Amino acid sequence: PDPDPLFLLAGGPGQAATEAFLAMLPQLDRIRETRDLVMVDQRGTGSRNRLVCPEEDADPTLEFDDEYLSQWMAECRSQLDGDPNYYRTRFATLDLDQVRAELGYDAINLYGGSYGTRAALDYLRTFPDRVRTVILDGVVPAAMAVGANMGRDAQRSIDLIFERCRTDPACDARYPGLTGHFVDLLHRLEAEPIVVELPDPTTGEPTEVLLNRQLAASTVRLLSYSTEASSLIPLLIESAREGDLVPLAAQSLMATGDVADSISAAMMFSVLCAEDIPFYPGPDEAERASFIGATLAERFELACDEWDVEPVDEGFKRPYPSDVPVLLLSGDADPVTPPPWGEIAAETLTNDLHLVAPEMGHIVLTRGCIPKIAARFIDQGSSADLDVDCVEELKAPPFFLEFTGPAP
Repeated sequence: PDPDPLFLLAGGPGQAATEAFLAMLPQLDRIRETRDLVMVDQRGTGSRNRLVCPEEDADPTLEFDDEYLSQWMAECRSQLDGDPNYYRTRFATLDLDQVRAELGYDAINLYGGSYGTRAALDYLRTFPDRVRTVILDGVVPAAMAVGANMGRDAQRSIDLIFERCRTDPACDARYPGLTGHFVDLLHRLEAEPIVVELPDPTTGEPTEVLLNRQLAASTVRLLSYSTEASSLIPLLIESAREGDLVPLAAQSLMATGDVADSISAAMMFSVLCAEDIPFYPGPDEAERASFIGATLAERFELACDEWDVEPVDEGFKRPYPSDVPVLLLSGDADPVTPPPWGEIAAETLTNDLHLVAPEMGHIVLTRGCIPKIAARFIDQGSSADLDVDCVEELKAPPFFLEFTGPAP
């Protein structure tokens, strides 16, 4: 292999690289033909060193009882087998460089997805001479405080999805007034939460879901991460409006279960409570007016009150200049790291190219021609003369008009 491998940094925070990238490996075949792929589970993730509460079986941010959340966080913190102060990004950066040295690589290429972009940027800042190229996918710039713009970014995404439906004749005919119907549904569930009885979508066991405004909004937000899953959103809203809440409740179980299974909540809070929430200015009018409101961000604040970790110094949040070749990737309809965050990160990068994938959600490396562009970027160590016109041809799949699928 070529002497400079590609290190893959996972998101979350709280995802394990050896788990998160399995589905992506076929799209990395062009890179793997000539280079090693290296996946290091960030401390606190994975099967060997997971920072986990003894009874952790769910993401506590998806429970909406404040007393439950405070109690869960306090009990978890007291039982951790490890000090959460040592699970933040900078320690992971030092770990990563130790692995690089032990494996004998002088220089490396970095790919970071979502929170992994923060980890990649911190490695670039700390060990600039070790980095040959960087790919940032779903960009979290140094200055970003997770939670501060969560509502606005989610609202921007759902507005784009609804607009895409409105400009699609088949979707618009099937779901007229979609935006108003969604608002009406959330108001109805806020006034009167409904217990939905259904078979668990993964086990078939009879179960109940208390479907309230927060859970419905959170489910739609999580579905909008995926370009494919977002094609279901209009059908789920219309079905619920017409009185059938089972499909939306089933999606809530699957979406929230996927989050809980893939992320170590204890490790996630160790990062967020040190690197983000201390810099959270509090919700403004735009945040509160979004369809998810300020609920999630305020829950992060409540959780961090019990987590008791030292905040990072302000220097960690300052952007830093670099002339290393950087390829930034954004999905135009991404509900958590939309293109404006990539532009902020690019302000101090002097050798960068930012590609925005139209109609795509969160993480776009696997989309269309982008794997080929990424492989070429790493191969030549530069974004010069890359053929990127094909990115503009990307399109989301058609919306489901019935549960059998889109129109033929």
